[in-house]
Amino acid sequence: MTQNLNPPAHLAPETAGWWEAVLQEFVLEPHHMRLLRLACEAWDGASKPVKSSTGTG
Repeated sequence: MTQNLNPPAHLAPETAGWWEAVLQEFVLEPHHMRLLRLACEAWDGASKPVKSSTGTG
């Protein structure tokens, strides 16, 4: 089974690098690919700066 090593375009550069590293090391089943994508998206979402509702930081 051939894997597409290209990360989704919307991932941050660091996360895209991790995606590529994982897929170079492991052969993943389709359901594992979905989990990898979700993990990457969750990481990017958690890494975004939190906006303050008070405007102080």
